[in-house]
Amino acid sequence: MRNLLILGVDPGNIVGYAFLNLKGELVLLGSRRHMKISELVLIASKLGYVVKVACDVSKPPEFVKKLARSLGVSITHPEADMTIKEKTKIVDNWLKKQEEFIKIHNKHEKDALASAIKALKLLKPLIRKIEEACLTRKSALLVLQKQIPIAKAK
Repeated sequence: MRNLLILGVDPGNIVGYAFLNLKGELVLLGSRRHMKISELVLIASKLGYVVKVACDVSKPPEFVKKLARSLGVSITHPEADMTIKEKTKIVDNWLKKQEEFIKIHNKHEKDALASAIKALKLLKPLIRKIEEACLTRKSALLVLQKQIPIAKAK
């Protein structure tokens, strides 16, 4: 079965990206200079189904908005921009729980990972309800991507 994923993104000249599955496991972490939205969409399509795109700023940049539209999902973003200290704490706490060593190559990857982790934390209550309702993957996608109520998705 293909993964349901959260995609954390740090846009800019160097685009950082982090794909987490709904169990909080890292599927892919990377960064690339001058990355196009179409490249990220292609990577995502090979890895699974993105259910949310996440960023670390309160006003998502145009790159993030276009990426979310291309994937047909909504954006999870903080009410206030995440500070460097907050992002470091989120990532450090997450890394301590990992069984294998994970190399983060730059701040763009760290910021993307922090965004994905925070989005996962916000989605956890909904994910638990989906699991309790024993929804199919297709129904879970409707709930997570399109924000359809669980009762209507069954």
